[in-house]
Amino acid sequence: MSALRRRSLRLQNRDYRFGTYFVTINTWDRAPLLGEVTGAQMQLSAAGMIAQECWLALGGYSQVALDSFVIMSNHVHGVLVLGKRRPDGQHAEPAAKPLGALIGAFKTASTNRIHAAGVAEGLPIWHRNYYEHVVRESGGLERIRRYIANNPANWHDHDAEPALP
Repeated sequence: MSALRRRSLRLQNRDYRFGTYFVTINTWDRAPLLGEVTGAQMQLSAAGMIAQECWLALGGYSQVALDSFVIMSNHVHGVLVLGKRRPDGQHAEPAAKPLGALIGAFKTASTNRIHAAGVAEGLPIWHRNYYEHVVRESGGLERIRRYIANNPANWHDHDAEPALP
């Protein structure tokens, strides 16, 4: 009997230690564990504050730069810049971990800390996968930054799927 393999959503032959990525990570069953939107502002719960601290910790990895991000009630949006490029555009120094390992580190650390805080003990916190979009142009990055900044103000129905830029 052969083991079932999940189909990868990642791009073939891409080095995920370099590049700018817009990432979305959903909570399990889109549960609103991370807080709530009041007016146009996100009010983080204890679990949301932990998720924010764990996201910020990703910036401590070598060659990982954090850009815009927002913790919403049932998902996280963020931009990560991985690796260093030479002035000619060629890869110079890769990030210490590829994108998937960074997201895995975020999910593991935040899940462990959220459970330790007594929230959803023993239950999954995050959806098993994540979405990423390779940001290839500065105009696209500016559009994504605006989308992230405006996400709480545009959050009319917390059960709705977030509309990606």
